[in-house]
Amino acid sequence: MREVSPHEHGTVRVFAINLPEPDATRFAETRLGAALGVDLDPSYVDVVTLADLDEVGLSGLLIDGHGIDEQTLFPDKTKLDALDGVAVVMTSKAIRTRPAHLSESTELTLIGAYPVARAEPSIGGFQKAEVPEKAVPSAPDQRPPSAPVKRPWLIVGAALAIAVLIVIMALR
Repeated sequence: MREVSPHEHGTVRVFAINLPEPDATRFAETRLGAALGVDLDPSYVDVVTLADLDEVGLSGLLIDGHGIDEQTLFPDKTKLDALDGVAVVMTSKAIRTRPAHLSESTELTLIGAYPVARAEPSIGGFQKAEVPEKAVPSAPDQRPPSAPVKRPWLIVGAALAIAVLIVIMALR
């Protein structure tokens, strides 16, 4: 769980921060990478005040927000939802340098590392939808979508209308 392979993707790690709330948030924002011994991309690190999750709980955030399969999370669900204070949820993309070993720290407790069941979020926390091959219709028109549609009758009609307007204006 602490080893990060060069090709790892689709893993979400959860850490509890063992500090009181204001200090925990400041620690996560300023010293998290140093404590883990890695260079972190903060855009893939969520610092979560667990009291803000209400009924959803940390397990709900991982299932609904990060695509972790409910059955995978089931053994740790009670432990995850019992946590209080501040937690860090980070995806594989957060770790910039690979391979890496995540150092142990008295301020952090690794709760678990969970594989993503769906495709890893490509932007922010959104999932990229998978479209089955049968659902993709074949296009009868083989022109690229940016190719102009040729309508010569429209050009001829517009030119004729302009010519008529010029003749009317000239006769007045």
